[in-house]
Amino acid sequence: MTFGPKFSLFEGHDEQLSASDISSYLSEGRLFLAKRAGEKGSYTEALKLLNCVQTPEASFQAALVYLLVN
Repeated sequence: MTFGPKFSLFEGHDEQLSASDISSYLSEGRLFLAKRAGEKGSYTEALKLLNCVQTPEASFQAALVYLLVN
């Protein structure tokens, strides 16, 4: 006996994500949150989040934050 809806509300969400996909989504989320923190003036929080993300975009955003602080 199975429980749940007969038809899925969102198609394609019954598959498992790979570890690299999860890591990519987490990095993208941290980058988004860091940008929002920087816009609000929370530079320390923005830099903390940006240091967790290893992408060229994160490095660029961190440089912008450092320019604003100095």
